[in-house]
Amino acid sequence: MPIFSNIVGDWRELELFIKGIYQDVEEIHASHDLTITDADGAPRQIDVLLDFKKGPHNYKTIVECKHWKSNVERQNIDVLIMTVQKTRASKGVFFTTRGYQSGALTTAKANGIDAFLVRDPHDGEWWPTSAQDTHLQLCTYCPEDKIIVPADAYGVCAADPWPRGIKTSPEVRFGHDRTQTPILNREDRKSLEDLVDEAVRKNLEHVVAPLKVIGGGDDCVGHFTFRCDLKFVNPIEIQERTTPPVVICISRLSVNVAVRIEQRRFRRLSPRELGSCVIVEDCISNRKFQVSQPTPGATFVWMDMLQPPLKDQLPANSRLVVVSQEPFRAECFKAPWSTFGQIVIYKPETVPHSNSLTKTLQALAGY
Repeated sequence: MPIFSNIVGDWRELELFIKGIYQDVEEIHASHDLTITDADGAPRQIDVLLDFKKGPHNYKTIVECKHWKSNVERQNIDVLIMTVQKTRASKGVFFTTRGYQSGALTTAKANGIDAFLVRDPHDGEWWPTSAQDTHLQLCTYCPEDKIIVPADAYGVCAADPWPRGIKTSPEVRFGHDRTQTPILNREDRKSLEDLVDEAVRKNLEHVVAPLKVIGGGDDCVGHFTFRCDLKFVNPIEIQERTTPPVVICISRLSVNVAVRIEQRRFRRLSPRELGSCVIVEDCISNRKFQVSQPTPGATFVWMDMLQPPLKDQLPANSRLVVVSQEPFRAECFKAPWSTFGQIVIYKPETVPHSNSLTKTLQALAGY
């Protein structure tokens, strides 16, 4: 295993390593071993400087690195506090390979200084213990803005007779301009659209469960259509028109549903396959992070060990199916309502991705 102690052997290698774990973090620029002039005009040597820019604002973090055989003392924290104040930095951070005296941690906490310990993983501490190769399939659905009611499923509750030759269905919309069609004979106040949504979600789980990995296992987007049928033991009553007043009874109906499958391959390397792996321990908050590098030169990945990424839900070599209720526009696909019985594959960059996919991938990665 490429553990920390095999990679970092002295103070300079520690400084470069700490710079590296921040190097490709979004919106942060990391610099190593530089001298800056403080408010008194005196030069100050900085192990690592982190520049964070957000809009018109610029935040600087001073990072002190100590590859020592003894614990960090309070006076070492005092020096960092003074450096932060004199350079008008926003934050001070201390990294060490050994540990901290209790007085040093008390002073650091009181002055907003982060105190980290960098060390090798202990036995059984690193997750996963073996390689994992999983395909995430995030499924979202979009019912068509039209319900299908067979002619023999209609009934009429009205003083006036049903107008001859007229067959109609309630106007419904399931998108952002969603309608809420009242059901007159239900006490739970659920709308027709609510009943359709419930039936679609229940059926969708059974529809996508037997599917396999699509697109040859590559990152892709798939689309298909299925028909969801609803049957009512007690026909539902809906106000169809007011002039003349007509209430229709519906015993069964169907709706076409477009399904989007966003597939992403998610692979975690075993510890032996990683370029490096290290535990970063926050000695003030007691939080621990796995920090790994897939290959030398690649971006480091941080994972909070107190909240493992879907650890109990991630199959080792299979597919993870997540059904989301996030709506999408079916028009982003070609002929969205005619692909019954087949899955049409698209490249992921050609179809707008869902917010649910982004959040799920972040949860899997442990960010």
